[in-house]
Amino acid sequence: MTAALQETHKDNNIPPWYKQFWPWFLIILPGVVVIASIGLVILAFHKADQLIDENYYNNGLAINTVKHDIEQAALLGITVDLTLSKTERQWRFEAQYSALNNSEKSRQPHYLLVTLEHPLEQSLDQTLLLRSVGSNYIAYFDLTTTQGHSEIFKFEGKQFWYIDIQPANALAQPISSWRLKGRFYSSDTQLTLGQP
Repeated sequence: MTAALQETHKDNNIPPWYKQFWPWFLIILPGVVVIASIGLVILAFHKADQLIDENYYNNGLAINTVKHDIEQAALLGITVDLTLSKTERQWRFEAQYSALNNSEKSRQPHYLLVTLEHPLEQSLDQTLLLRSVGSNYIAYFDLTTTQGHSEIFKFEGKQFWYIDIQPANALAQPISSWRLKGRFYSSDTQLTLGQP
C-alpha cells in the first residue's frame, strides 16, 4: 500500500505539459518552418521575377539579326573605345569610333546608341544616346534615382552590365548595320569593344 501511495505522490510532482521544455521545443520547430514558408509565398507573389521577358518570342527571333550585326562589325573592323570619368552624381561616357574598312570610316554615324542591361535588376537598365562632337561621342549617365523627394544612389559596389553599342538616328532608334557587345563593370574607366 505504501508503494502505491508513493507512485501517486510522484505523479503529482510532474508539472503539466505546457510547463515542460520538450513539448514546446517540438511545437516551435515546425511552427518556424510554417511561418517561413508563408513568408516566402508572400514574397514570391509580391516581387515578380524581372528576368522573364514578355516578348521572349520576338527576342528569340531577333537573335539571328543580332548575330549578323555582330559579324558585320567584325568584318568592317569596327571598334569603339569608351572612356568613363565619374563625378559624384554621374558618369561621363566618351567614345571614339574607328573602322578598318575605308567606306565605313567615311560613313561614321552621327549617334551611337549604348544600352546597358543589368543581369538581375531591370530598374538599373540604361539607354544612352551618344552624340557626335567632332571625332568623339559624348553622353552623361545619371548615378541617382529619385524616390519621393529624396535621391538614392543606384550604383554602389562592383556591379556589371551587358553593354550593346550600335549606330542610331537622332530619335535613338537603332540603325541595323553593325553592333558591338560586351560587359561593362562599374569600376571600369576604359573599355574597348570590337576587334581592331
